[in-house]
Amino acid sequence: MLLNDFIALFYPDLCLVCGNNLLKHEEYICITCLHKTPKTNCFKQRENEVSKIFWGRSKLENAAALFTFNKDRNTKKLIHTLKYEEGGNVGVFLGKQLAFAIKESEFFKSIDIVIAVPLHPKKNKK
Repeated sequence: MLLNDFIALFYPDLCLVCGNNLLKHEEYICITCLHKTPKTNCFKQRENEVSKIFWGRSKLENAAALFTFNKDRNTKKLIHTLKYEEGGNVGVFLGKQLAFAIKESEFFKSIDIVIAVPLHPKKNKK
């Protein structure tokens, strides 16, 4: 524990969004940035903005997104790290955030699968 604190003096863990030092209990994103990241609240209602996108296209019981995507906001930085900077650990962190939202939702108690939105083939080629 003391060794980790010493190493953190020279190689601190930084928030992926704002670049500030993370506290011991924080992972990848500081609590301030996490609080500022806009959540969709799609897990609180069956007919939500995400599920409406799929109406008439695919048979789904439920659909939701954890965060609202905005090119100028925190979500962009998290997704960019996840997709383009080998952010596997960020994916685990975001998966935990998603699990908390699912656990609190009455509409998603019996889900079988969670599907991430894949990279566009042209971006994947790059």
